[in-house]
Amino acid sequence: MELLNAFNANTWGPVRVRLIAVAVLAAAVLGAHAVTSAAPAHSAVPHAAQQCPEPYSNARDPGNPLALPAAPGRDPLNGARFYVPGPRKGAAAGAIAQLVGLNPDTMPVDESWADFQQRLTKGSIAAKLAHDKGLAHKVAMLSKIASEPEPQRISIYSMGGGPGAIFGQTQKVICQNATADPGAIVAFNTYFLHPTLGGCANAAQVNAYMPTFKRQINEMAAAIDRRPALIMAEIDALGSSSCIARHGGLSAWEAALR
Repeated sequence: MELLNAFNANTWGPVRVRLIAVAVLAAAVLGAHAVTSAAPAHSAVPHAAQQCPEPYSNARDPGNPLALPAAPGRDPLNGARFYVPGPRKGAAAGAIAQLVGLNPDTMPVDESWADFQQRLTKGSIAAKLAHDKGLAHKVAMLSKIASEPEPQRISIYSMGGGPGAIFGQTQKVICQNATADPGAIVAFNTYFLHPTLGGCANAAQVNAYMPTFKRQINEMAAAIDRRPALIMAEIDALGSSSCIARHGGLSAWEAALR
């Protein structure tokens, strides 16, 4: 299992080669059973009914882990289209909305980035941009970010992180937020270990947290279920490893990540 210190930047082009390192994780999370402990993932999740359809088969092709229409070849991400949020949920798209006088919190969750771009070229918004070159430049620069896929973070802070919260947040991303980009594959990053244990945990601390960590991962896997998804595992996982090694916790840390 390859691990990547996940990143916050939305511009994926320069780091595409790094994403290949975690593409194998997409296959690992296509079915909840693939990353859970012996108990089925749904058993640990209160009210774990799927909130929206998932027309995907349990049968998977290892050569095409994201179930793409065409076989991707050696690069499992080749041909994949990843979720680009609209102004309601996209950080850069929402910033553009605010710049042109709109409130992203009141905009439809299913308004796509492409549809919002069209709004920027018409009516009063287009007139405002035409008469304010500085504003137009800011919008153009932010558009370069807004047009790129944006990883969705699932963490201990997702809806409070308690039992059922991780499942609920993951389902919300899949079943509500992603309606702004139908058919796109959602890319997630996770943030459980580091914010809980810090960057210098020892083996006893990691092992003590494992039941909760497994519950959180099981909830996320149960929510994704059979849907194709790309997972970038544990922000700060690699950056923390040297200090954790000095405190004797590296083996337990690596076991948790696996």
